[in-house]
Amino acid sequence: NASVTPVARRFCATSRIFYSPATANAWLEAGNAQLAADAYTRLLESDPGDLAALRGRSAAYEQLGLVVEAVADIETALARAPEAGAYYGERARLNAQYGLAEAADVLADLDRAVALARPEEVAQLRFLRGWAILNFALIDDRPNPEQALQDLTAAAALAADNAEYQFTFARALLAARRTSEALPVANRAVELEPSVSVYHKLRAHIHFSLGDLYAALDDLTAALERETSAEGGATLYAERAYVQHRLQRAAEAKADLAEAQRLAPAAPLAVYTAWVLDPAQPRAAGADLAAAQAQAADDPIWQAVFEELLLPAP
Repeated sequence: NASVTPVARRFCATSRIFYSPATANAWLEAGNAQLAADAYTRLLESDPGDLAALRGRSAAYEQLGLVVEAVADIETALARAPEAGAYYGERARLNAQYGLAEAADVLADLDRAVALARPEEVAQLRFLRGWAILNFALIDDRPNPEQALQDLTAAAALAADNAEYQFTFARALLAARRTSEALPVANRAVELEPSVSVYHKLRAHIHFSLGDLYAALDDLTAALERETSAEGGATLYAERAYVQHRLQRAAEAKADLAEAQRLAPAAPLAVYTAWVLDPAQPRAAGADLAAAQAQAADDPIWQAVFEELLLPAP
């Protein structure tokens, strides 16, 4: 987020409330998006050129699901500061994430953001460009890990202590099938922020791809200890059940699958893993495994489940 220029408190005569940038920012960080949006609006009524308030209100609007309004505030900021790379980056992120612009326009904003980045912004904006290319169909009509790597490599090198950058770099390396290179990067992400479930999950996927099933099991266990959602926990239990199955630990696989089904009975991977563990179990009519497999292209454990399910009957 943009830093706030110190200003005097601004008084709203109708509500008799003092609004300050610090108050608005505190509400935004606490997730009180409506209060934050109202506070930023009051600040903008006093000073329509307050770029930090525009950026803050845009973030509040996004939290409220008012994405078009969020983009409009960033565009107003750009009109006032057309050489500010961070605003091009934020417009690109919003447009890519919510499908509001063509790929070429998003890429043009990302390129402009990097070209205009101040020295202290280079790592963030290189990361943003790589993240967008990795996650959205911006190049060659698909998420493109190979094209994302140049930016993510640079961002991870510039901010070696940023766990999110390391995690995303490792994701791209795994997706680009540079699996052995992904492992030390994933290790760094886990070591920087060991409390994050998804970092352990990614490292489990890397270990699985490298054939180290016991290490994959350890990281899936660590991910489960940190997972807070029922759906996420069900998927992790289903993944662990499949790894247990591969290790020929039938009782443990059955127990993990039961826990997955208890947490979220309709979780897709729990359903697919149940079919693997009990091939005699009837499958849902019209189940399109090939289509489901394509949707989980970035998860090697899911891919292994599908490959087993799609084997021709003996």
